[in-house]
Amino acid sequence: MKVRIIVIAAIASLMTWNANAAPWRRVPVPGGAIEDLAVLADGRLYAGTTDGLYRSDDAGDHWTRAELMPSYKKFHKVHPVDGSGDRLVAYTETLGRYDSLALELSTDGGTTWRVTLSDSLFWGNTGTSAGRFISHPVNRDVILFAEYVRLRRSEDGGQTWRTVDDRSNWSELFAIPDAVGRFVAHSPGVNLQFLESTDGGLTWILHDLTPPLRRHGRAHVVQDALQPERLYFSIFRAYIDGNEVSTSGWVDTRDWSVTLFSDPCDCHRRVVPDPHRPGRLLAPSTTLAPDTAAITGYPIRESLDGGATWQTLSSLERQIDTEFRLVFDPSTPGRSYMPSLGAGVYRSDDGGITWNPHHAGMTGGTILNVSVNPSDPAEFVVARRLLPMLHTKDGGTSFQAVEADFYSELYSAHPQRIARSRADHRLMIGYGTESFYKSQDGGVTWTPLASDYPFDANVPNSITFIGDDSTHLVTFTYAPESRMTYWSSDGGAHWLPVAVPNDTNMAFQDLQTHRETNRVYLAYEYGAVTPYGLPGSGALYLASQGAALPFHPIAVPTDFPDGSSWAPSRPDPNNWRRRLLKESNVLLGANPVRTWETTDDGANWKILGPGPINSYSGAWSIDACDGRTVWEPNSGSISRDNGLTFRSDVDATPTKLGRFENLCLDGKTHAVAVMGEGGLGAGLLIREPEAGDTLLREAFDP
Repeated sequence: MKVRIIVIAAIASLMTWNANAAPWRRVPVPGGAIEDLAVLADGRLYAGTTDGLYRSDDAGDHWTRAELMPSYKKFHKVHPVDGSGDRLVAYTETLGRYDSLALELSTDGGTTWRVTLSDSLFWGNTGTSAGRFISHPVNRDVILFAEYVRLRRSEDGGQTWRTVDDRSNWSELFAIPDAVGRFVAHSPGVNLQFLESTDGGLTWILHDLTPPLRRHGRAHVVQDALQPERLYFSIFRAYIDGNEVSTSGWVDTRDWSVTLFSDPCDCHRRVVPDPHRPGRLLAPSTTLAPDTAAITGYPIRESLDGGATWQTLSSLERQIDTEFRLVFDPSTPGRSYMPSLGAGVYRSDDGGITWNPHHAGMTGGTILNVSVNPSDPAEFVVARRLLPMLHTKDGGTSFQAVEADFYSELYSAHPQRIARSRADHRLMIGYGTESFYKSQDGGVTWTPLASDYPFDANVPNSITFIGDDSTHLVTFTYAPESRMTYWSSDGGAHWLPVAVPNDTNMAFQDLQTHRETNRVYLAYEYGAVTPYGLPGSGALYLASQGAALPFHPIAVPTDFPDGSSWAPSRPDPNNWRRRLLKESNVLLGANPVRTWETTDDGANWKILGPGPINSYSGAWSIDACDGRTVWEPNSGSISRDNGLTFRSDVDATPTKLGRFENLCLDGKTHAVAVMGEGGLGAGLLIREPEAGDTLLREAFDP
């Protein structure tokens, strides 16, 4: 039985299925990445996630999808128009479509939605920090929505919107009930500053603070429910009197005076007042080593005297959210929530001392990696953010938690955290923050692997086996000042460093090996020829197994005009000397302008044809069964003619792809795609096998 596998790690998009496209099925994965959390006065929860809108009536113990039908939307923000929860407004994004941001309205508690605004919304304003809603405290039908570049206002509960200000400095919004129509907005500028409106958001004036607080890291501002004229702020690593410090305090919006806190930890990321205990503050924080600025912990600091003194209340094992959000339950003293980017909502019932994730019913777990068994595509391992890995033998119909989980130790996604041997598909090597781990049963169980690898100095970014054996491995460590590969010839026990290019203008994309050769490739995202005619960086580098010499560049075509950039495919799984190259030119438009091919590992290149039709962006992957078939995951498209013409392989409702695996088994192409954005997915898509001989491979001669 002949098996070939190819993996591509990229930020890409894949589309869902229809009757005219290839059959894909969606595999839900337990977990949830919380974009926004709304806690109603009666304790009900609405969670906007990367996988739609969820609702809980029991403090997060169980979640149900609020929408009648899955919409393949991110709910960046969700806002109850009134206390009943029947009327909701939301800021949404259809997965994978760059023109799909919208404001939507529901009048039945989130079951159905209609779009009320879909044009001119700023595309860069997405994620957990995207947009802000606030309702007028007297007339709830008056709603303000702040995106980064403009402020919008609705006077009919979100049915219609109009722009009232288009300056580029909007962040959090607050209603100040000491005067009718008074709103305050945090304005993200060089210094921490605020905008104020006294006419319901129609006109605004800018207030600078005294003393001025210069921002370096992100600033967070939270309103005190008991003293709504008071706004608590935190700036992680701000500049004060020319010194870089972390600072926090509160602003009195009556006279714009500033009171600074003094906490020896110098570590607050967000300060949140307890609505049930006057003077009590909680501050999710990050502590740093004084000499290296390396993160040493995630304590939750507590003050019982309005910020005069602080102590550590508890600590989190790891970072669970980039925004360090914390929300108190207005109906239950002692209960609070922390949204996470993978494990649903963390809840504390003891005032913030202990925290546990709650995601039962959520099916949009954030997937960092998936590793498919080439001998049996129904068996694969899924690595999730903040949650244990999962293993399945039935294509995702059922999952079992992996016994020894190490993957969630690292918060960020790495391109290849798990390597699977090509000679023994049950043998897998992975890594955490301090050691390698080994599995000999296809990822069901893992044990630590003793090695001399310098984890204290260089935590890997990728790992892969070299060639067609079970002993040779290579890792890649990516950092702006330090890029290294480490090589092992004894299954990961001993490692030898080999230098790699350290050009900071190149963005690392992929670590590539091929089963039929000892060669190892480093592929960088793009090379470029500048409009001034200066040469760009090479896109591919090569080293031979065990070589003591640095990687050397592989030649790429040299007659690119000004403004060109190029993206190479991975090697053809059936011919390691062959790969395609997609040439684009910013001066001629976004679409590629020419398709190139090499069949001798870059020694010679030829033009196959003009710019591909219906091709967009992202790296190509040559099919593992047939060399003429080329996948473009970034657009959900497939080419049957060497990348010259693409068609949609799936429906026009796209979802983001964080990882794409394509393998050939018994002459049939199999594909597994991770749904999600930025290399992080919310569920899987699996493509039904397709016979490779439908492409008439015998007529293709590379």
